[in-house]
Amino acid sequence: MKRAITVFVLVFALFFVNIGCGSKIPAEIKKNLSEIRVNIYEFSNDNMSVNIITGEREEPYVLDGTANGMVEYTVITFTPEDPDNISSEITYKYTLKTGKKDYTGTFTLHPFGNSYAAEIGEKIDLKSVQLIITAQKDDWKFEENAVIESILTDEMMNWEEALKIGAEALKKATQSMYDKNKLKAEVYVKLLCDPLGKTSDHFWYVAFADGNKIVSALMDPVSKEILALKEE
Repeated sequence: MKRAITVFVLVFALFFVNIGCGSKIPAEIKKNLSEIRVNIYEFSNDNMSVNIITGEREEPYVLDGTANGMVEYTVITFTPEDPDNISSEITYKYTLKTGKKDYTGTFTLHPFGNSYAAEIGEKIDLKSVQLIITAQKDDWKFEENAVIESILTDEMMNWEEALKIGAEALKKATQSMYDKNKLKAEVYVKLLCDPLGKTSDHFWYVAFADGNKIVSALMDPVSKEILALKEE
């Protein structure tokens, strides 16, 4: 009898643990994901500012309402603080060290000429990375070596939790995107900088796009509060 009671108590306890873990992401949403931006790294000093985003996204990346399978990516955006150091005649090289693997390459000047970018075909989701940037032209040299921290903290929700909360907030707005139980839309979940660029704040963004309209939710990553719902 004592053994039976013990087993009952254990099963009862596990039942409540499972409830506390929260529900899983619905399969229809998960299989229609077109982008998961899982992390952002940021750094700035007197010589440069750097933004690194990483995750998975569909290939080709087209906002057409259909998810086509995803590939891993990391994009490094680098901006010299001195405008004189921005030129098509300057080639900036980078080495990104993760502790497991080093990535090297060159930056490409943005078409508008105000920053440089480089893309790596892998996802890098760590607490910090080391970035070395060098360039040389005639007798001028540029060299920066920085450890860049992830903006994610233990208090912030991850992409899976953000997706669940955002999808629930958009449940009514996405009803028309379902044909019976099949979702006819692609889904995005992204960690973002301030969309207006006015603050250093970050947000989680969840969007459903069916080719005709986009509905989205913007959330505070710490309080989990829904800050805005939008349809366009």
